[in-house]
Amino acid sequence: MTPRQETVGAEQCRPNIDSKHLKMLRMSDLVHLLNISRSTIYNLLKEGAFPVPLKFGKRGIIWPASEIETWLAGKARASSTKAGGGDE
Repeated sequence: MTPRQETVGAEQCRPNIDSKHLKMLRMSDLVHLLNISRSTIYNLLKEGAFPVPLKFGKRGIIWPASEIETWLAGKARASSTKAGGGDE
């Protein structure tokens, strides 16, 4: 088998995963991105109003960027619905 055939075979075995779905965010990333404090994020988590993080090591927590984007999109939809009144 040639090296090229081995490479092609390995590429065919890889799952088709978009790198966007692999990006992970730490607490410090969220504080900067969302412009809210750590305590606000923890309060939202306690209320069940924020995506649940994944454990990373013994003490670390991370969030998939795609989940944060989905959460933000939901907040934006809710905000536009309230602003528009919804009864038109």
